[in-house]
Amino acid sequence: GDTAWVALQRELRSDPPGVVRIGRYSPDGDSWEWFGYQLDSTDVEGDWIGLSEIAVYDGALLVLERDKLNGPDARVKAIYRVAMPDGSGVTSAGQETQVLSKTLARDLLPDLAASNGFVQEKVEGFAIAGNQNLYVVTDNDGLDDANGETVFLDLGPAGEALGG
Repeated sequence: GDTAWVALQRELRSDPPGVVRIGRYSPDGDSWEWFGYQLDSTDVEGDWIGLSEIAVYDGALLVLERDKLNGPDARVKAIYRVAMPDGSGVTSAGQETQVLSKTLARDLLPDLAASNGFVQEKVEGFAIAGNQNLYVVTDNDGLDDANGETVFLDLGPAGEALGG
């Protein structure tokens, strides 16, 4: 049957620090299952790491992970590949999740810095379009603590862009 995947940006209060949830919804059974995802860490005051996007591609989940830093301070802007979970996940917030393993598919920092401009904080979306190219977009925050620039990247064929 059909499946919808969602990524929670930040941890639930009931989850361990640095572990966010990825959800699998099955419309046929009207049921949710939740899995854990280990975020990268940061030691910069005021920074946090979170998820911005999730997609299914080539038999795996692709997850966009980012920090809150911009410009030369930016450290984490990346797409990770996560194997599709074989088993069942937990069904409530109070249950501890199975943490899925991840591997780096693409570090986006070089792409965001390639134009010699300001590396944007909020890498918020990506898509693999009908032409099979990987596209990445930033949120410009409408000039609220940001320069208002939106970056739209065409990274070429997804298979090549994601190291496959």
